[in-house]
Parts: sequence; C-alpha cells; structure tokens
Amino acid sequence: MQFLVVQPPAGQEPVVAELLAHGFRQAGDLVRPHPKATLLVDLAPDEDALLAGMKSRTRYNIRLAQRKGVRVRQGGEPDLPTFYRLLAMTGDRQRFPVPSQRYFRDLVRIMAPPGHVKIFIAEHDGRPLSAALVIAFGGLVSYKRGGWSGELGHLHPNELMHWEAMRWAKSEGYRCYDFEGIELPSADGRYSSVSAFKMGFGGDVLLLPNAYEQIRNPILRGGYSWLAPRLSGSARARWVINRIRTR
Repeated sequence: MQFLVVQPPAGQEPVVAELLAHGFRQAGDLVRPHPKATLLVDLAPDEDALLAGMKSRTRYNIRLAQRKGVRVRQGGEPDLPTFYRLLAMTGDRQRFPVPSQRYFRDLVRIMAPPGHVKIFIAEHDGRPLSAALVIAFGGLVSYKRGGWSGELGHLHPNELMHWEAMRWAKSEGYRCYDFEGIELPSADGRYSSVSAFKMGFGGDVLLLPNAYEQIRNPILRGGYSWLAPRLSGSARARWVINRIRTR
C-alpha cells in the first residue's frame, strides 16, 4: 500500500492522535472532497416513532411506494451485477466516479460471511429499480453505496429501500443508521438534492474529522507535496485522482 487515506468517525479524537503518531498528515486537496458531515438516525425508537421523526413528504413517499407495489428484498453476491449496473447508471447521470466491479466483489466476498455487508434491492413487478449496499460494524449500519435506474421515480423506490434497510438494522439490534456523508448547507441554508433527500429521514447531523493521508514512498510523497498545491484547482487533476482512487 503506497497511498492510504483514512477519515475517522465522528467523536474519535484519540484515533486522530494515533494516526498523527504513525506518520499520517491531514489530507491534501487532491483527495477531497471527503464528507464534512454525516446523518445518523437513532434506531432505538419503535417503527412508528421512527416514521414520525421523518419529514412528512418522506413518510408519505414510503407509504406510497408500499401501496404501489414496490418491494424490497435482501440480496447477496449473485445480485452484485444488478447493484453495480444501477450504481454505474447513477454515476453516469450524476458524473461521479464509480469503483470497479471487482472492488465490490472483493468487498462482499470478504465481509459477507461474518455478516458485515448487506445488499437491498427495490423492485416493481420484478424489475430492479434501486439498490443499496450497507456495511454493519459495531452498533452501526452505514449506507455505503447505492444506485437508481432513473426510472419510475414517481413510485419512490429509494425511500422505501432505505426504510427497509433501517428496519432490518433495527431488527438485528444495531443502534444507528448512518447515511454516510452529507454536504453542509449553502449560505442560504439549502442542502443539495442528495443531502436533502437524506435529511428527510430525520436523525442528527454530525460533523466529521478531516481525512488523513499517508504516503510511504518518500519519492511519491515529495512529488505529491510539490504537485498538490499547484493542481488542487484543476478539474482535470481531480478527475485523474478520482480515477486512480476507484481502481
């Protein structure tokens, strides 16, 4: 491993101290944007209370999806191609880089046997519309990646998919559902469309620590330190770095 980036979870200042003690430093501009905040939903209340804590539109959309015949099932490794296809379609629409399919295959192969990863597929009449991959660890279930076909949005499969993932997490005894990163609001208090969608599920916004990086090779470290400040404003440079990070 030549280049490692770590972003500690919220409230883990001792982890930051350990990273610094082991040669990490605050991540440079070329590995950003990393999440500045996340949204945690406490799963301790009963399901009625969880629904009541959501915004009325989100709650309505969940019930509408149920009435219109959207169904969410738990998937496994055989569903990885479906998950990846939906994720890639979303990446194309929203113009963000998507890790290779091999990355997710290895992730599921390693983490699924001990029960640390789950896939949820939202379908209508057997047609996959949305998919989510969540990672369970400790008392937390984190929404890692998800995709939507872009079709039948009026049926709101995404809302029901997250709700069923939350219900599963609660039934398994996990304490919180983590939406794995939101953007902070703009100066006028507005959230981006993706962050506003997540905020509809209620929960608490937590600020996250900075990301920290370690480059073991001294030549790479020196070159990166020299180039990063000069390329940080370059859209092309960010694209190249993102492509490297998704391999």
